[in-house]
Amino acid sequence: STLSLLITPYAGNAFQNNTQRLLGVTLGKTLPILIFAVVAKVPSGTVEHTVVQMLTIWIFVSGFCYIYYTSLQWALVGCLAAGFGVVTLVSMSADMSKDFFADRYTEIGQVTFAIFIQLSSDALLRQTGPRQKVVTALQGMKTAVASSFSAFFQEDDDEEDSPSVFVEVAKATAYFQELQSVTPQTEPRLQLAPGLAAQFKVNLLRESLPILQLLQSDLNLLAQLVRKNTEAADYDDLDDADHSLVDWHSTLIKLPGMQHFKEHLDVMLEATMDMLIKVLGNTLDQPADLESLGFISKSDVLDPNLLLAELSSTRLPSELRLRGSAAVEALASSSEHLQQLQMLCIKENHDL
Repeated sequence: STLSLLITPYAGNAFQNNTQRLLGVTLGKTLPILIFAVVAKVPSGTVEHTVVQMLTIWIFVSGFCYIYYTSLQWALVGCLAAGFGVVTLVSMSADMSKDFFADRYTEIGQVTFAIFIQLSSDALLRQTGPRQKVVTALQGMKTAVASSFSAFFQEDDDEEDSPSVFVEVAKATAYFQELQSVTPQTEPRLQLAPGLAAQFKVNLLRESLPILQLLQSDLNLLAQLVRKNTEAADYDDLDDADHSLVDWHSTLIKLPGMQHFKEHLDVMLEATMDMLIKVLGNTLDQPADLESLGFISKSDVLDPNLLLAELSSTRLPSELRLRGSAAVEALASSSEHLQQLQMLCIKENHDL
């Protein structure tokens, strides 16, 4: 039953967690015995004994709970020591015979053995480590971001298709959150025996997360702009023939320069995400081959000025031109963030 409370879904830091579990359970099982050996010197059944036992329990639980709520490294130890220790402290009686100690230390041995069984099963049965989780999340995010851009550039006046932008952006957000959650598990110091695989490039992942978050913000802005485009708008100053012009999104994606934006982002996203996946997934102590993936130089980052000039020449109302301009800037910003990711990947790869 104790082992069932200690099972964890996280594989990356399983050894560290299991070591802390072993320490926490051991402290929770042994310290109450030592503490009660002192408390037992107060005559049992007296008010003094009750007060001393209550005060001891309060100090014990408060101390380890303080560690649980304040310590970044030893929170798990504090939680387990308090949880398992308080049960022993409350249930202890004045019986301090050899059988009592034998039972307690037998229990400690059983729990320790159970934790070692869990440690062995983690090592043998788990097929997906932190490196594989990162690669899988990046592949999913790559697909979701590409689908988000594709949905935004879709030339379809049917409003039923517009929610796909929100769906794909939501998927990209979920994959990004998965990346954030798995990052602490990728620390090389958490590995017991890495074997022949090279150390995971956790610094590259940590430096990439803020840029990926900015890319995610660009997608969220595009989704919000499209959402506003689907809302009903009434412009009394427009003739019936000009009511189609209130659809700034359709007007924007049909501009001549927008096709270049779309092709550029498709190629750049494909090359950048493949580059990031290849460098982070590299298990060899030698640089990965990135030349075949393509490289977008700094001068190739999208310049929004020409497209903004085309947009300003349309007959859209000024408010809708501002929305279109915001979308263009978000697309150009996405191109810049992808280029920054490429620079990080190339630098990390050449440092090997």
